[in-house]
Amino acid sequence: MPLAKTFATATELYSNSQGYIHEGPDACHWCGSSCKRLVPHDDAKPIPGQRFITTAKYPGNTYMCVGCWLWKRRRLTAFFLDGALKDGQSPQQHSWWIEPASCKAIAMPDCRQNLIDRLLQPPRQFALSFVRFLLQNPIHLCPVNNNESIRADLPLEFAVDGKPFSYTVYELQVALKEGPEGTENGVQELCRILDVRKPEVDEFAEDEEKRGRGRPPALVNLSRKVVVKSGR
Repeated sequence: MPLAKTFATATELYSNSQGYIHEGPDACHWCGSSCKRLVPHDDAKPIPGQRFITTAKYPGNTYMCVGCWLWKRRRLTAFFLDGALKDGQSPQQHSWWIEPASCKAIAMPDCRQNLIDRLLQPPRQFALSFVRFLLQNPIHLCPVNNNESIRADLPLEFAVDGKPFSYTVYELQVALKEGPEGTENGVQELCRILDVRKPEVDEFAEDEEKRGRGRPPALVNLSRKVVVKSGR
């Protein structure tokens, strides 16, 4: 089944989760989404004679979209992956898992297992944006995933402090079982967030002697397995 709607930006996907749609003649100053000429952006203004630094995708545009405006709210109730909630929060303060019509904040380590479950069984459409070292989560720099189906070897994108990464379900399965060494950068980044480390090996275990080095055969066969079919 084809996707009913694709989302060009993570802010557009976030707006959808809040019951809003993007429309208008302009492109948003921050993310480039369709934008009405209603809300001026809150970016710093250039100072003559000084270098202007911004992460905006359209720095010359005046207005910001409804998604960026919603993202910059200062007080709302945040709902977390583990079912917890917290009042008086700004979306920019947290990491988020965003799907059509749903968004959940991520707090570690409380949401660790819930996040692992979603990473291994992701929906066809989602955005995942972590904030680790920045004061605010730059959602306008986060990629969005729109897939007809998801195989275990399909690269899926996410962002950490606005920097793009990707992972595959297969590689993450391997890392969770054997540790992150030798996996792609995106999987290693997820392992740092999830606090996944190389497991201690029993040097006297017979099965380890028989298996030797390398990935277990049972996992190798998972690389092209369909994780999510087109109907989901």
